[in-house]
Amino acid sequence: MRLKYYHDGKVIGFYELNGFPGCNQVAVSNHAWISPDQRGNGYGDAAHKQRLKEAQELGYDYIICTVDRANEVQCHILEKNNWYNLDDFVNRETGKTIKIYGKKLDSRPPVVV
Repeated sequence: MRLKYYHDGKVIGFYELNGFPGCNQVAVSNHAWISPDQRGNGYGDAAHKQRLKEAQELGYDYIICTVDRANEVQCHILEKNNWYNLDDFVNRETGKTIKIYGKKLDSRPPVVV
């Protein structure tokens, strides 16, 4: 499911949440993206909190994602929001190092500002 992130009534980003096949308690988050002209304004962190809230509201208990290790901004957002780096591996298709992150969702949704 693709979800949009808005600021001042304008779509400035999106992300996807999908159920993990065979385990409906786990959300797979992918394609988190903020428009390049909006980066550096804290919207990535705000969109991240919205993503967690949405996952909780959909009934997920855990959330996982993969991130290119070179995407230091996204890695920083995840780590400062208490995601765990579960492992790193080399993507066979791209040759890039990928990080797998996971997080247990709290019983109450995070506050979205």
